[in-house]
Amino acid sequence: MEYATRGGEILNAHTTITPMKAAQLVEAAGIADGKRIIADFAAGGFVKSYALSIETLDMRGDSTVVLGPKIPKAMWKRIVQAGRTTDVWTSGTVHLAGAAIITGITFKPDSIDWLIAHHVGAPPSVAGSRKPAPARAVAPEPTSEDVGGVPVEVAKDHHASPPAIPPGALFASMEQTMRALNKSRGTIYNLIKRGKLVRRDTGLRSISIEVASIRAFAGSAT
Repeated sequence: MEYATRGGEILNAHTTITPMKAAQLVEAAGIADGKRIIADFAAGGFVKSYALSIETLDMRGDSTVVLGPKIPKAMWKRIVQAGRTTDVWTSGTVHLAGAAIITGITFKPDSIDWLIAHHVGAPPSVAGSRKPAPARAVAPEPTSEDVGGVPVEVAKDHHASPPAIPPGALFASMEQTMRALNKSRGTIYNLIKRGKLVRRDTGLRSISIEVASIRAFAGSAT
């Protein structure tokens, strides 16, 4: 058996998430049949995935093991066509008869974020073409803020944290929004889908959320 490694390094488990975790994130965003969608998008090359190892067989029956590789979309196509996607979610290991054994499948989180954003989409802003009002950091103590000309009270018990969003920021990342509102990633996606938070479409995979909408939601939820 011949071993081929990527510089002798196995992919750091902390940089990826398990198939079940990926499916939970997608389903928490209100997307039905998340497991099938993840597999289909992986087969299309839109979702990045890795394996602890991939063992392949050549025509002579000799095997080669690669440690920590990215799973190519051609291999995902074979998984889908062979009807082996269930194995991805149950054990994280797939046996493709006479071809390959893929062990320890994981997904890149930002790919899953992109998939969710692609399906959820950005809700239309109620402000239309109006430029967002200058925003300040959400304060932990009750205070009155002017958001689009409407006074909004930001309450302490909504767990907003001043360091979560930098002072003067107009847009916040997913992680900053989660910390500011003390909400899970799935809840933030649901709030975007319902139009409670306004997502800025930057054309990038990372998600930007208008700070003004975060303030407005914090005030209306009290």
